Amino acid sequence: MMKKFHLFAGLITSSLLSSVTLFADHDEHYEDAPVKPLSLLVSGGYDFGGDKLLEIEYFDGSVDTLRTGQGFNVNVGGELRPGASQDFSIRGTAGFRFSSNRESDVDASIYSFPIELSANWYPSRDLRLGIGYVEHLNPTLDSRDFGDTNFEDASGPKYEIAYKGFALTFTNIDYKDQDGFTYSADTVGLSYSFAF
Repeated sequence: MMKKFHLFAGLITSSLLSSVTLFADHDEHYEDAPVKPLSLLVSGGYDFGGDKLLEIEYFDGSVDTLRTGQGFNVNVGGELRPGASQDFSIRGTAGFRFSSNRESDVDASIYSFPIELSANWYPSRDLRLGIGYVEHLNPTLDSRDFGDTNFEDASGPKYEIAYKGFALTFTNIDYKDQDGFTYSADTVGLSYSFAF
């Protein structure tokens, strides 16, 4: 797992460095554009990945798989630009992550409450590179048909590369259940955020 993480971190770092040149903004008026020192921040997206927690097979032969990392997320928080900086910001959000099976006659879902804090660099007007910390509070597999699984609060690093609000993310995190078993909840995600 650590080899996979280091490989991915290296690829992200290389991509970030090359993106600075690729998306460099040469708008001479950019430096004069006004910046709000504090903005409301809203984001949402979908995460892919993590270990398999539950596989549900239906009578028609179709299968649903719930994984530790998968699910929709919505987050609300703020973005602080110290000294009305053009190049740097601190973002903080709290939100909700949720995924469920598609059939209503079998009840199963996984959810958590993520809190995120990140430092962000803007090499150009539309490009944002972020690195931060995320904590998932109360991760739970909730199912009346298969039983509930409660995980300990979990934390880890999160990396982002964003262009015009659209971001590719990577989160490195593990869940541990009440019996001491550990599950990878590493994810690759797509998200959109806007500050106003």
